[in-house]
Amino acid sequence: MKRKHKIPDISLLIMAIWFNSCIANAMCAEDSRSRREIHLNPHENEMLNSHFNHHHSDLQQQQHQEQEQHEQQYQHQHEQHEVDEMMFNHHLEQMVYNMRNGGISNGHTYNGDDINDFDGGLGGLLPHELPEHDHIAHHLEMQTHEELLEDIRDDTTGVNIIPDKDLPKFGEPLQNVTVPVGREAVLQCVVDNLQTYKIAWLRVDTQTILTIQNHVITKNHRMSITHAEKRAWILRIRDVKETDKGWYMCQINTDPMKSQVGYLDVVVPPDILDYPTSTDMVIREGSNVTLKCAATGSPTPMITWRREGGEPIPIPNGTEVMSYNGSFLTIAKVNRLNMGAYLCIASNGIPPTVSKRVMLIVHCKYSSCIHKVTNYVGVRPKHSFTFICKGNVDING
Repeated sequence: MKRKHKIPDISLLIMAIWFNSCIANAMCAEDSRSRREIHLNPHENEMLNSHFNHHHSDLQQQQHQEQEQHEQQYQHQHEQHEVDEMMFNHHLEQMVYNMRNGGISNGHTYNGDDINDFDGGLGGLLPHELPEHDHIAHHLEMQTHEELLEDIRDDTTGVNIIPDKDLPKFGEPLQNVTVPVGREAVLQCVVDNLQTYKIAWLRVDTQTILTIQNHVITKNHRMSITHAEKRAWILRIRDVKETDKGWYMCQINTDPMKSQVGYLDVVVPPDILDYPTSTDMVIREGSNVTLKCAATGSPTPMITWRREGGEPIPIPNGTEVMSYNGSFLTIAKVNRLNMGAYLCIASNGIPPTVSKRVMLIVHCKYSSCIHKVTNYVGVRPKHSFTFICKGNVDING
């Protein structure tokens, strides 16, 4: 009777691990060939498969547990994010409440008490207590979401301990600035004795936080902040656009809040519009005509009419002038002497001044017209002279 060779349990475990390694490396063909070379009997083969299946089941269970742990962590992070959002919304609601009960006075400095005629102030909130979702998160390199909330809590404690005489104060008024479109605007806020307080720049009309300390909060890439001489906080706006015009606030997060406001005016040179500005016109003699000129710019351009040849311009009151101010130039009962080029000139003090040429053509009332040039001609005896006769013909009859 032949004895069956029994493979030790440790050998079965080694072979099971080896089989699992082969499958993980996608070498199934090599596995099958190696398995045939071992010459396992059915009983040994069954035991080996049992060990392999058990080990594979353990791997699947472990992977499933790890996946559940990842899902739980994700759910926890999502819930924490919702809590943070609720805290941000709470601060935003507090900001709106303060704005409804506070504002900016007509003076440059606001101390939280003398509010009269502006219903869009920022109250006494710290600048970083106003986390508007549209303006935070893109350029906020200063802090993470959680650190920002932590700083809000830290900075609101202990502020009232410092005597008023030791609090920060503005070193000079915030100046209004006028800049041509396309140039760079520079707004400077000077603060003495800042200590650990923070400076923020805000856009008043949109209630938008622009910068906090040295960090840009707004998504407007044209804005930057610099700190000069330890007391000047300079807001720079490159390639200024007409939409940048408005009030800007420099704020210190004391309690009560201190702030200054300055106005940025953006000026634009004049530009004459193709429409409704008149083009060359043809009019019958004896009719009334109105020439139109429209222009844009900031400040609003002034329109002046002149004749290209320097001739006088007849106006409705019956007199003649060398120039006429207004967008509309009306000439009553046009005659052939009114024919010629008229210049529409637009200016607003911002160079360059621009103009447009409008040609007025007068058709005579009758089929032909003779232009009287001179009344008298004086000639010495035996000298020749020349008569000049000018006329035009209406080919349409």
